[in-house]
Amino acid sequence: MKLWETQTWYDLEKIESKTAILPVGSIEQHGPHLPLATDLIIAEEIAKKVSEQIDAYLLPILPYSCSKEHLGVPGTISLRSTTLLILLADIFQSLEQSGVKYLGVVYWHGGNVPVFKKYEATIKSARKYTLEENGIEEKEKLEVEFLNPWKFLREQFVELFGKKDLHAGAIETSLILHLRPELVRLNLAVNEWDDRVIDNLDDLPWTLLSESGVLASNIEQSSAEKGESLLKLSVEAITNHIISKFQAPKMF
Repeated sequence: MKLWETQTWYDLEKIESKTAILPVGSIEQHGPHLPLATDLIIAEEIAKKVSEQIDAYLLPILPYSCSKEHLGVPGTISLRSTTLLILLADIFQSLEQSGVKYLGVVYWHGGNVPVFKKYEATIKSARKYTLEENGIEEKEKLEVEFLNPWKFLREQFVELFGKKDLHAGAIETSLILHLRPELVRLNLAVNEWDDRVIDNLDDLPWTLLSESGVLASNIEQSSAEKGESLLKLSVEAITNHIISKFQAPKMF
């Protein structure tokens, strides 16, 4: 595995074309039975395996993201969407100056989806400002993609676990049972679902939707074996997307 932080600048200067993977996690409540780092653990493991598959550089994980819907529940740490976008803009600009040509941002946390949709409008202007502010001549553009397994596997996930699995349900519980079983407290797991979530998730505070912090009705379907399969599916989907996009062995 090629860890970005263990390289020297001599190592990176010698490589003409570079591909990198940046995992983005979150620290937020996941009910009474899963750790705050659930999304972080899942995103980091997927990113590790994808980077191995395509021989890309693996960047250190960004642990925090936009989790405002969980604020008010102890343990949650959230960045404002503007803060996250500006932070990413600085990271992207730095990577571009290091010669990275393609960056896959691997994440799991669904709350980041609307934030990353602002990328084209916000990051481009922030990037231009950062370059001009620092007197840096613009080089070949870095291509960035935000890669969430749900983007490729939503239908399969729903088919396997049903529609009522939004947060801390069987999908995430199975993944953590596989990756970090010692952190799962199944004896405390509960099912809790509110049909208002279907249309109003962005409009209602999380604390009004779920007393436990769980939004799922299928905890009993969880297993480490299913988690292993879900991880494999996620890694394959993202890896295949990157490879098919470039269709160029020299990238890897």
